[in-house]
Amino acid sequence: MKEDIVAIKDLQGYLTPANIDRLISCANNRRDKLLLKILRSSGRRVTEVIGRKKPLQISYTYKSVTKNPIYDGFKGLTPQDIDYEKRMIKFRIIKKKRETYKLKTIDDDTFNELISYIKEKKLELDDELFPITRQRVFQIVRECAKRAMINLVGIKKPHPHHLRHSFAVNILEKSDDPSAIKKIQQALEHSNLNVTSVYLQFKQEDIRELQNKAFKKTKVQPIINEEPILNIPKPIIKKRTRLNRRRRRK
Repeated sequence: MKEDIVAIKDLQGYLTPANIDRLISCANNRRDKLLLKILRSSGRRVTEVIGRKKPLQISYTYKSVTKNPIYDGFKGLTPQDIDYEKRMIKFRIIKKKRETYKLKTIDDDTFNELISYIKEKKLELDDELFPITRQRVFQIVRECAKRAMINLVGIKKPHPHHLRHSFAVNILEKSDDPSAIKKIQQALEHSNLNVTSVYLQFKQEDIRELQNKAFKKTKVQPIINEEPILNIPKPIIKKRTRLNRRRRRK
């Protein structure tokens, strides 16, 4: 089955690089900053970074709830998912209930900060980098956006998926390579190029710039006729007079 094609109705539903930097700078701690940077740099979905955590069993007692409930799902990124030689990260990608593992790149600054964070926290190979829930990631984005004075992204409140949209749009805006759209498709794991092509929708400012280039005023050159214009005599039209009428009757 083909992937459903959903066009982006809100053309302003992404963040500019300056707004993303402001958003990341408003994070409370190093973990949250690193999380936002990985989401921005990789274009991955939240579940592919933090895993899927659903409460499977919670035992209730009088006036208390167990602090460590049992979770159903799978882990997020761990230190063993990092390929230090290729400088890439192995993400767990789930599409249509199919599970695959694929190596994806991130920018060098984010990768270096990731390595430094693992060393600082002294994480084991099986420890999660971000042991938080999906709901907590949404809270982090909203809290950082509030501190950064970003109330809306387009017509919606800020949410983590805006970073995925921003990943595609920001790269396409900076790239003059015609094949960039194919590379974005591969990075975002879109099965259909039509899904990725929605990011090619231009802003009105971009259209105005193209219009100014296309219809720029130029000096009008005088028209010089190489061949002389022939003076063609006009046809003689006889006026209807009384004398002509009499001749026609005869």
